[in-house]
Amino acid sequence: MPDSVFQTQPKDAGFAMMPEVAFADWMQMAERIRIFPLVILAAVVILGVVFYFVAIKSKEQKSDPAPTPPPVAASSPPAEPRPTTGREGREPVQDPPVAKDPGEKILEGADGAFRGGMFPTAFKFYKDFELRYAGTEVYDRNIQKVWERIHTSHASSPKEKQEPDTPAYIEARRKLADEWKKIKPLMTASPSPEAKTEVENFKGSLPPTDGRRRIIDAWLEK
Repeated sequence: MPDSVFQTQPKDAGFAMMPEVAFADWMQMAERIRIFPLVILAAVVILGVVFYFVAIKSKEQKSDPAPTPPPVAASSPPAEPRPTTGREGREPVQDPPVAKDPGEKILEGADGAFRGGMFPTAFKFYKDFELRYAGTEVYDRNIQKVWERIHTSHASSPKEKQEPDTPAYIEARRKLADEWKKIKPLMTASPSPEAKTEVENFKGSLPPTDGRRRIIDAWLEK
C-alpha cells in the first residue's frame, strides 16, 4: 500500500499544534493578570472605606465625652439632740452679745496706755473717764482703780507734763464722789420738793461735762 494511505497526517503535526495550546494558556494567564490588580484595588478601597468610618466614629466619641455622674453627697452625721428646757421642751433663746459701753472703751484705752508706759496719755484718759462717765455703772465698778491710776500715771509722767493743780483736782473730785453717795438714794423715788432742792444744789456744784448731770436731769423730768 502506498505511504499516503497510512500516513494521513504529516509527521510534525503534533509539533504544529503545541504553539496554539501555549498561546491559549498565555492568553488566559494574561486575562488573570489583568483581573488580579482590579481585585486588589477593590479590596484596598473597601478596607480604606472601613478604616475611614472607624476613624470618624472614634473622633466622635472623643469629641463627645460621656457625661460624668453627679457627685455623691457625703452623708452628714446625725444631728445631736439639742438640750431643751422649760415645760414645753423649747430651746432657751439667748440674748445677743451686748455692745461695750463707751466708758468701757475709754477705760480699756487708758489701761493699755498705762501698761505700755505711756503715763501722760493714761493720765488724760483716766481723768476724762472719771469726769464724763461719773455716776454710771462702769464708773461705780472701776472708780477705786481709776483713782489709783490717776495718781500713779501723773506721778510717773515727766516733770514738764505734770499738771501742778492735779492733787487739788483729785481731792475735789473725791469730795463730789462722796456727796454723790448721799444724793443718789434720794433719786430712787419721785422728786419731792426737799429732795429736788438738794439734788439741784448738788448739780450746781458739778462741772458742765460731769456725767452725773445727765442722770440728775433725767430724774428731774419725771
